[in-house]
Amino acid sequence: MFFKCFQQSKAIAPRRALCCQEIFWWKHHPLLRSLKIVMLKGLQAEQVSPLALESPGNLQGGSDLKTKDKRRETLEAEICRTTIIESRRLSSALGARVILASEAFQHTGSFKFRAAYNVVMQAEADLFLTASSGNFGQALAYACQLLGKSCIVVMPLTSSQVKVDAVRSYGGKAELIDVTVKSRWDRVWELAKEHPDAYVASPYDDPFVIEGNSSLGRELAALEYDFDSVVVPVGGGGLASGVVVGLLGENNPVPVIGAEPLMADDAARSLREGRIVSNEG
Repeated sequence: MFFKCFQQSKAIAPRRALCCQEIFWWKHHPLLRSLKIVMLKGLQAEQVSPLALESPGNLQGGSDLKTKDKRRETLEAEICRTTIIESRRLSSALGARVILASEAFQHTGSFKFRAAYNVVMQAEADLFLTASSGNFGQALAYACQLLGKSCIVVMPLTSSQVKVDAVRSYGGKAELIDVTVKSRWDRVWELAKEHPDAYVASPYDDPFVIEGNSSLGRELAALEYDFDSVVVPVGGGGLASGVVVGLLGENNPVPVIGAEPLMADDAARSLREGRIVSNEG
């Protein structure tokens, strides 16, 4: 799904661009031609995790929600619509009309809730396992709270205490580990063996995640703007893939440009090599 989505993208210098999620700065337009960085994010992209589908609990069927429209209605009733801001300062600095789509006012403070709620709503499991530094973990915990389920979130010892507290305040179990001894995903797979009926939720490598994030793409397609391009930050690719799916589902073929730090350019390298590669270190 990741590669199919990014193959829909074009690298062009936009006159009117929509930028999704937090934007801190935009580098010079020629970088768009090689799908290099077009903006910087405050956090490094995470390394690619194992596919969630390897867990026995993930081999179960989907939920009993019968139609795609019904699933969309249920999800859209729970999420907050994205906040649209036209940035005069960025527009002036870049010589382009820049519209920002901020998910800062989404439940739990990020777009992750779109994906997490869709996963918990559709997967036939009572327990969900994931690895997170905080954003997806608290979104998953809140979704589980709303739907009467439970989760275990494996987090680094160095995680922000605010995010650890948020996971626990929503009823999730935050298991903190020393990642210099064992990786978060290694611990998740150990837990999956202990709980064979649990669903392992990847923050990005999961069709339910991409489907949940596609709700943002549909919202963008409904806006009264004729965008030249949509710029989306890329960590694992779940948001960018979802935005592409949502736009195309509404017959909107606007080019989608993935943006990532030059020092963590695993998405661009994966696209060039035709396989998933991860960042070193």
